[in-house]
Amino acid sequence: IGSLVASLIMIFVLAHFVELAEASTFGHGLTTAFWCWFGFVAAISGMHAFFQGNPLKMYFIDIGYSLVGMLLAGGILAIW
Repeated sequence: IGSLVASLIMIFVLAHFVELAEASTFGHGLTTAFWCWFGFVAAISGMHAFFQGNPLKMYFIDIGYSLVGMLLAGGILAIW
C-alpha cells in the first residue's frame, strides 16, 4: 500500500507540473514528465546509489521503472 500512496503523490505533483508547463499533447506531457524524472528521481536516486555503493545496473533498473511510470502518467495527464 505504501508504493500505491507514493505513486499517487507523485502523480498529483506531476499533474501540477504538467499544468504549469501548459502541456496539452501526449508528447508535451512526456517531455514534462521526463524532465521532472531526470531532475528529481534520477538525480536523487543517483546520489543515494553512488553513496551506498550500489551496482550501476541496479541503479538503472530502479530509475527505469520510475521513468516508465512517470512518462505514462505525464502523457495521460496532458491529454486529460
